[in-house]
Amino acid sequence: MKQIKQLLAMLFCVAVAACGSGGSSTPAASGNNTGGTPTPAASSTLVSGVAASGAPIVGQVVAIDANGKTFAATTSAAGAYTVNVAGGTAPFILTVVGMSGGKAVTLNSVATAVGQTVNITPLTDLIVSTAAGQPGGAALATLCASTAAADQVKCKAALTAATTGTHLSAAVTAVTKMIAPLNTAGTDPLNGAFTANGTGMDGVLDAILVTPATGQGAMATVTLIAVPTQQLGTVTMPAAAGGVATPVIVVPPASAITAATTGATALSEINACLASLSALYPANMTTPPTVAQVTPFIDPTFMLGGAGSTQNQAWFINNKMTVLASAGGVAQPGLTITSSGLAAFDFTPQTTTALAQGMTAVSPVSSTAAWVRLQVLGNNAMNWKMVKGAAYAGCAGGWRLAGDSHVGNHMDARVSKWANSPLAISYTRQLPLHVETAKAIAEGIGSIVVSGPGLAVYSGNTATPVGAATPITLVVPPVPAAPVGTTPVQLTALGIQGQMSTNGTNTSYPAGSFYFNAEAIQSCQDLGLIVTPQALPVAGTPCYDETAVAPGAVFTWTAMNSAATVLYAYSYQVYAVPLSLAFAQANDKDLFVQNITPTPATVAALNTAAAAIAVGANIDSIIKFNYTMSAVYGGTVSNCNIGLVDSTATTVLMAEQNAMGQQTSCTFVTAGLNSGSLVKPATAFVGTATNGWTSNMSVSANVLGNQIASGIPYL
Repeated sequence: MKQIKQLLAMLFCVAVAACGSGGSSTPAASGNNTGGTPTPAASSTLVSGVAASGAPIVGQVVAIDANGKTFAATTSAAGAYTVNVAGGTAPFILTVVGMSGGKAVTLNSVATAVGQTVNITPLTDLIVSTAAGQPGGAALATLCASTAAADQVKCKAALTAATTGTHLSAAVTAVTKMIAPLNTAGTDPLNGAFTANGTGMDGVLDAILVTPATGQGAMATVTLIAVPTQQLGTVTMPAAAGGVATPVIVVPPASAITAATTGATALSEINACLASLSALYPANMTTPPTVAQVTPFIDPTFMLGGAGSTQNQAWFINNKMTVLASAGGVAQPGLTITSSGLAAFDFTPQTTTALAQGMTAVSPVSSTAAWVRLQVLGNNAMNWKMVKGAAYAGCAGGWRLAGDSHVGNHMDARVSKWANSPLAISYTRQLPLHVETAKAIAEGIGSIVVSGPGLAVYSGNTATPVGAATPITLVVPPVPAAPVGTTPVQLTALGIQGQMSTNGTNTSYPAGSFYFNAEAIQSCQDLGLIVTPQALPVAGTPCYDETAVAPGAVFTWTAMNSAATVLYAYSYQVYAVPLSLAFAQANDKDLFVQNITPTPATVAALNTAAAAIAVGANIDSIIKFNYTMSAVYGGTVSNCNIGLVDSTATTVLMAEQNAMGQQTSCTFVTAGLNSGSLVKPATAFVGTATNGWTSNMSVSANVLGNQIASGIPYL
C-alpha cells in the first residue's frame, strides 16, 4: 500500500511539478494491472473504464477506498484501464495522472461499488468536484496522494461528501444536462461505456473545455471550444469543502451547436488526412517519400515565421518532410503526425499585443480553416493551422498543413543535469524562451517581449524567492569579442541580457550576466536553493514561479524590430511544465540519457582528427556521441549539443545536431544541424580553459512532456 501511495505522489509531481516523493516505478503487485487487461479475478473485484480528455490519457490510475487502501493500474494506449480492488471497501476515489494529447493531466472520478464501469474525464472530475463541494483535479489528487494524516482525513471527507445521499446523482444529472446538446446518444458521463476514438462521449470531450475551480468559492466552467465565449454550464464551489456546490445550466443557441458540429466534422476529417500523410512513413521505410507524394498535404500558404521568413511550403517539403532525420529532416520510419484535438482558440498572429491577448475569444475552427494541436511521434503538442481545400488522394476532406505563421519558438518544459563527476551533479529546471537568432534576424526582429502567468524576477531572498511579476525581454545577442585569428561565434538563440551577478566574467559573454544571454529562465524557487558564491543570482534575475505555471498556460509573445516597433504578436500555449526536482533526482536513470561517450574520446584526440581539415572548413562526421536511453517512461532522444572552447575560454564551435530516429548515437554533420556550425576555428580546442571553463557535450530527450538534457564536460 505504501508503495502505491508513493507512486501516486510521484506521478502527481510529474503532472504539476509542484512536489516530489521518490518511489518505486512498480506498483504493489496486488493492485497492478497494465494495458487495461486485468490479472485473472472475479468481475466483482474489478473497476474498469476509459481515461480520456478527448485524447486518451496514458498514465497511472490509482483507486483509494473508504479506508484509505490503495490499488493501481496502468492505462492502455487507448486510455482503457482495469484495476483490481480485491479487499477494498467501496466507495473509491479514482485518480489518473498522465499525458493526453501532449498535455499533462490529473483528473478524478468515483466508484460507488465494485464491478462498475467508471470513466475518468474532465466531466467526471467536475462531477466529483460538484458532489464533494470542493475543487477537483490536482487539488483533490494532492490530498489523496499525501501520506500526512490531516490530508488523508480530508481525502476521506471528500469521498464521503461526494457519495452521501443524493450528492453524486445530483452532480451527474447537472453535468449531463450541461452536455445534453452535444450528447445526442445520452451517454452517462460517469458510468457509460465509450471508446476514445473521437465519436460519442469522446466527441463531446473533443468539443468542450472544462476549466476547474481554483478554490472554495470559485467557479468551474464548461465552454464550447468552437465558440470560446459560449458556456454550457458553471459550478460555483461552496465557501467550505463539503458544502453544497451550485450548478447552473446554460442552454446554448442553435448556432453555437452548429459551430461545435462543424468542429467535430473538421477534426474527424483532419485526422483522416494526417493518417494518410503518416502512411507515407511506414515502419519499414528505407527512403523518404517524394516531393510529389508530400506536396498535396502541405498548403501553399504554409509558413513558419512572419514576414522575411523563408520557411514556406517549398522549404518545409524539400528540407523537412522528404529529408531523413539523419540529414536534418523529419522523415524517419514510423513517423506519425496526429491531431489530439482542436486548439484552445485561433492562434493567428496579430499586429498588436492587445489583439494577441484577446485571441482567447476567437473560434479555432471554421468551414475552411482550423487550429489544431499537432503531435509528431507522440511528443509535445504544438498549435498549427490547417486549411481546407479541394479533396486529394488520401484526404477526402481536403485539409492541408499551413504552419503557425510566427517565428519558431517553444516553451516546452526542460530539466537539465550537469555532471562534472559522479559526485558533482547539479539539476536545473527551465522554461525555454527559445527563438533562433538566425530566424529572428531574417524577419527583422530585434527583441521579443514574453508575458504570461508566473513570469517574475528573483527577490534576492532565499526564503521567499519569487519577486515582482514582469514580462521577460529577449534580445538578439551581440557577437562576442574573439581573439585574433578566431571566428566570432554568435549565440544561436535570443537571450536575456543585463542581469548582474557575482559570478565573474567570461570573455565569450557580457560580464556578470547570470544567464550568459541564455534563452531560458529557471524556477525562482530553484534560484533560492543556489549556495555556490560564484553562481549566486541577484535580485532582479528573471525567473518563473513554478506554482503559477500550469499545463495549458497561455503566454503572449510580441516581436519588435530594432526600433522597438511591434511587428506582430502571437500567443503560445504550454502543455507541460518542468518536473519536480525530487522526481528528477529520484528517477535519474530512467529520465536522463546515460553513458554519453564521444568519439574522439578526448578533445586532444579531436584536434588530431581535425588536423587534416582546413581552417574555415566543416569538420563533418568527426564528432560522434554514443549513449543509452531508458524505455521506462517512453523517452526518445531528440538532439545532441556540443560547445567547444579554446584556451582563452572563448567558445569557438557550437552546434546542435538533430538526433530524431538516432536513439543510440548521433554523428555531427552540417546537413543534420538544427543550429550552429561545424566550421573549424583557427585556434585549437581545449578541454579546460585557463579560467576553468570547459568544453561540453549534452544529449536531450523528450520524456513525460519535458525536454530532458544530460550534459558532461568534453575533456
